[in-house]
Amino acid sequence: MSKLRHSFLFSIAEDYATLLIQITTTVILARLLTPTEIGIFSVTIVLISLAHRFRDFGVTEYLIQEKNLTREKIQGALAVNISTAWIMSVIIYLSADWAASFYNNSGVKDILILLAFNFLILPISSNIIALLKRDMNFKAIFIINIAGATVHAVTAVYLALLSFSFMSLAWAAVASTITTILFASFYRPKLMPYLPSFKNSKNIVSFGGIVSVSSIISTTGQGMPDMALGKNQDFEAVGLFSRANSLVRLFNQLIMSALNSISLPDLSQRLRNGESIKEHYLMMCTLVTGLAWPFFISVAFMAYPAIYILYGDQWLQSVGAAQLLSIGAIAMLFAPLWTRVLLAYGLAKDYLKMQIKIQFITISFIITGSFFSLNAVATAIMVSQLLSSAFIIYRLSLLLQFTTSEYFRSITKSIAVTITTSIPLFVISFFYEYNNNNYISLFVISSILAAAFWGLGILLFRHPLKVEFSKMLKIIKK
Repeated sequence: MSKLRHSFLFSIAEDYATLLIQITTTVILARLLTPTEIGIFSVTIVLISLAHRFRDFGVTEYLIQEKNLTREKIQGALAVNISTAWIMSVIIYLSADWAASFYNNSGVKDILILLAFNFLILPISSNIIALLKRDMNFKAIFIINIAGATVHAVTAVYLALLSFSFMSLAWAAVASTITTILFASFYRPKLMPYLPSFKNSKNIVSFGGIVSVSSIISTTGQGMPDMALGKNQDFEAVGLFSRANSLVRLFNQLIMSALNSISLPDLSQRLRNGESIKEHYLMMCTLVTGLAWPFFISVAFMAYPAIYILYGDQWLQSVGAAQLLSIGAIAMLFAPLWTRVLLAYGLAKDYLKMQIKIQFITISFIITGSFFSLNAVATAIMVSQLLSSAFIIYRLSLLLQFTTSEYFRSITKSIAVTITTSIPLFVISFFYEYNNNNYISLFVISSILAAAFWGLGILLFRHPLKVEFSKMLKIIKK
């Protein structure tokens, strides 16, 4: 557990530093680019994200969870990665005209053609980073990712100031990839080969194919709001949704990104050692919900001032969507890190089956909502996340063999802490209404009171977060 905490601290330090860079960049770009310009890039980046899922082909997960990893197997992984990346590069380039025609916007084509080049060079660093994650060398990953994020931010802002519009974000992505490659080369593991080989790629294709399809299905569900709104509403609606979603996703960048990075290596290592992860997972539920639920309930209450401060008044139409997405995030985190659990067990087929069922519901709801409004889409996401959580908890209970009462005991204290956190927020919203004159002062007061009542709740209900914070503080002092 001590090694896990060290890894978590490095991982979360990376996420906080990256988040600070991203928030600063977003605040600046929100005043340099319009909702429509952000919307054009958002729709295109969803298409690129789908290609990324196929490009990785589950190689990262394979390298992390493989019990007997050899140099020859890594060569096979490199061969698969290069093949899929170059295939996707060609497909992206050839489909650029069709995508631009579908969305009736030439900007989509310009972004796709530029980012097609990005896919040619991505395999150089991706396997190196996967091996660093397997070894839980999050110090190296910290340096690599911070360098990439810094270059991305500087490039995006500089080009936006030069009136490159949405293309400033596309060029920033290319610059970030080149930087990541250069820094990753310094931390290249000794086991990492320079040349690929298809000799040991059969098992990788078998495992990776299933994981890749699962990831593509999941990414389709996540990106469907942008794609559906871009087609059935307009790019301004896409831009507004993007800002609402980015506000809600702050927690993912603050906490969940770090946990996702370390949880698969940690769970895989425990299973390789013959340990049961039932109690470990239930404790993870307690800790994650104790952090996440108070955060999201705070976002739901303070969406107006948060969006105004971060993005400016031209983005205030996204407040309602941000509030609905926050409630949906609370529902989804009833079953945190479930994908990591399945992949740690090597249950790629089960993962695929669950993703198909979950995303079928999600995508159906979102497409239906996109014919009505931005808030209808946010409502569709909220409802689908609630249904998905119930299904996931049921399947995990069968796999890990925990009872309903054991599960609810693990989250009871988090519910109490969340209710405690919401008390001052509810009182303030009942007596005051946010407007252009008071949003800063009320935001500051609400934030301070919410944090204080959250801390009070942790102490009052003896939440396990208190113990974890104490242990991490000792590690930091060392």
